[in-house]
Amino acid sequence: GVALLARAGSGIIFLPALAGGWVMGTDAVELNIPQMTFYRTAFLTGETPFWNPYIAVGFPNFISMAGFPFAPPYLLLYFLPAATVHYLGIWLTLAAAFFFCVLFARSIGIGTWGSLVAAAAYLAGNIHFARDLVLATAIFLQATLFWIVLKAHRSSSTRAFIGWAALGGAVVGYGFLMSSYFPLLYIGTALFAFVLFLGIKRRATGRSLTQMALFLFLMLFIGALIGSLQLV
Repeated sequence: GVALLARAGSGIIFLPALAGGWVMGTDAVELNIPQMTFYRTAFLTGETPFWNPYIAVGFPNFISMAGFPFAPPYLLLYFLPAATVHYLGIWLTLAAAFFFCVLFARSIGIGTWGSLVAAAAYLAGNIHFARDLVLATAIFLQATLFWIVLKAHRSSSTRAFIGWAALGGAVVGYGFLMSSYFPLLYIGTALFAFVLFLGIKRRATGRSLTQMALFLFLMLFIGALIGSLQLV
């Protein structure tokens, strides 16, 4: 139910953009959508998407702030125009951010309605990051990674602990593939502070500070391995 509500609420906000009525932000107009258009053309014509001669005189795309050519949302470029994929990606990304923010709020004891209000406030407070798909990804990363860290802290088995690390690593890797570099630096710093807090305020069933520090390292290491496709 929360997932459907998140998608419906975000969809209402972004309906004009999804319908092609308007666009937001110079990054989307000048970088993201043109780069995605190049990716789409390369995919459909069988040419390499790793070298765009129209941006910075052939600047290699695999270090572009527009994202890795084969990042998951960009696979939709095989079927849909670039602008549609861009705003559809923003919609789904913010809906996922809303959903995981609700989960995080519920995990710290906030009720259902309070969690919904918290998630709405979270999106509203970060609306300046919703101007393009790359920056919108950061809103999703922060809410999701904080929830994963908290779940790992409360996990009771080694298998679950490793599973949460793998899931967190996949989310971090997704962030690298979407080129959310500087937001990941901020989010990683905040996660480190959160791990310290959890370690100091450890409950009887919680993981120790050493275990959580190891978890954070594993999560970021796995994410860097996945992101090495983009970070090369």
